[in-house]
Parts: sequence; structure tokens; C-alpha cells
Amino acid sequence: MKIPVVDFGAYKLGENDVSGEQLEILSRQLKTAFTEVGFVYLKNTGIVQQEVDGVMNISKKFFLQPDEMKLPFSRKSFANNPNHGWVSSETESLNPKRPGDLKEAFNTASLHPVIKWPSWEGVSGFCEIQSSFFLRCKDLSLRVLHVMAYSLGLEAEVFLSVHRHIGSEYSSLSGGYLCTITPG
Repeated sequence: MKIPVVDFGAYKLGENDVSGEQLEILSRQLKTAFTEVGFVYLKNTGIVQQEVDGVMNISKKFFLQPDEMKLPFSRKSFANNPNHGWVSSETESLNPKRPGDLKEAFNTASLHPVIKWPSWEGVSGFCEIQSSFFLRCKDLSLRVLHVMAYSLGLEAEVFLSVHRHIGSEYSSLSGGYLCTITPG
């Protein structure tokens, strides 16, 4: 089975004037992909390779640090958002009958003002790069949800109204481990 490729250029990030005809084409393509295969590969989303490279590079720098340095940023160490933070290797498993997965992760689940972010030499800019990418992906996901609602003949706001606040609150604090995020 081949994953369908959908050109999202007509409604990419930064493009606000999608015509009814373009929206209809996108909605048919997404609906077909999700109902027949369950997955879709979006191209021309408005997220550029430089953004992907930036988040991958800063993530790699973080993951190369010793576990002792990453430990203060562990997931579940943030009372206001237990899914935000570092996930060490073998902590999660897609199959509970098997050993933990051989991967690390840093979940960016919140941009709450009191969330701590790594900010030591070698990973400076971690918060800004991760948060910026998170917001770009959020904006893209809201566009996909809009198109999905359209494809199902639903009001555009039906999915957006319950997903609009993904990652809130945007920080008004800065300094130390915190960073200021300006949504854009």
C-alpha cells in the first residue's frame, strides 16, 4: 500500500486566500487518503526544510547531552503539564509485552509560562526553536482540520473550536529556563 501525496500548496501556511475550488480538491484528496489508506503525506505545507533542519539540529544537541543534564526536564516533572518534557530511552513502548522503545523524545505539549526549558551551552535557543516549530505545526494542523471538516460536510469550526488552544498559554515570562513565545 502506498501513502498518498497531497499537494497542500493552495492552503499552505501564509496562504489565506484558498478558493472554493481549491478547497474542494484538497478536501476530496484528504478524505480519500484517510478513508482508503489512513495516512497522507503533505507537500508544500509552508513549513520549509530550514525549519525542520533547525529543530532536528537543536534536538540532536540536546539528546547528545548526558542523562543527568536532561533529567530536570523529564516528562511528568511539570505539574501543570505532565506530557511536556524529555522522555528517556526505553521509557515508552508501543507494545506493552515488549521492552521499551530504543528512542528518546522531547515532547513539546505546552508553551505554559512556568515550563522549564533546557538553556545551557550547546543548546542555546532550544526553547525558541522548539516552540516556533511547535506553533508552525499547530497552525498547519488547524488548516488540515479545517479541510477535513469541509470534506465531511461539517461546519469549518467543528474541529477548530476544540483544538484551537493546543499548547496554550503563551509565555509572558523570560529569563533563566523560561523563554518568551510570541504566537505568529
